[in-house]
Amino acid sequence: MILKNPYILILKLKSSIVDLSVVAVTCAVPGTRDYRAAIGIIAGILIHGACDIINDIYDVEIDKICKPKGAIASGQISEKNAWKLHDFINFGTNI
Repeated sequence: MILKNPYILILKLKSSIVDLSVVAVTCAVPGTRDYRAAIGIIAGILIHGACDIINDIYDVEIDKICKPKGAIASGQISEKNAWKLHDFINFGTNI
């Protein structure tokens, strides 16, 4: 199942979507359709995911104790591959 994929789990999309729903509600001005709001929401989700990856990389020793099922802490994703995913997301955000 796609939701069990460690590369998806590391992004913590549920928390990203909840945080950025505030942006969606704020941008939802009645009668206004603006593609920039959608781009901003998608970029925000990607940026939040990249920040979560950095957090998981630098806190791997703490996560081994507190969150042993985390993608990096459990060894499902190597630190090298986590950096590659982070770089890919950042490249996509900058386009």
